[in-house]
Amino acid sequence: MIDFYKTLGEIIREELCKHAIGTAIQVEITRETIENLAAKHGGQAIYLKNLCYERATELHGQIASDYKNGESLAALSQKYQKTQAWLKKIVARCENDITHQ
Repeated sequence: MIDFYKTLGEIIREELCKHAIGTAIQVEITRETIENLAAKHGGQAIYLKNLCYERATELHGQIASDYKNGESLAALSQKYQKTQAWLKKIVARCENDITHQ
């Protein structure tokens, strides 16, 4: 079983460190955040959804928008490091989603 609080603490400290937050403040913010989470949701089963779908949907929307605004598949291929065949599928899927809403 995963020690959620330990994992969360590590993630919080990593993020604070990226923003040059001092160690003492990192420890305090991490402790307070975990204590607040435990007080509000301790003992409950919490589902943490995987954000990959939302990120992919956002990326696909941006690709379709760029294409609609005149960027070529070749330019998009370089910009997003994806093949033109993959980009064609994404653009077509996005256009199909818009027409069926």
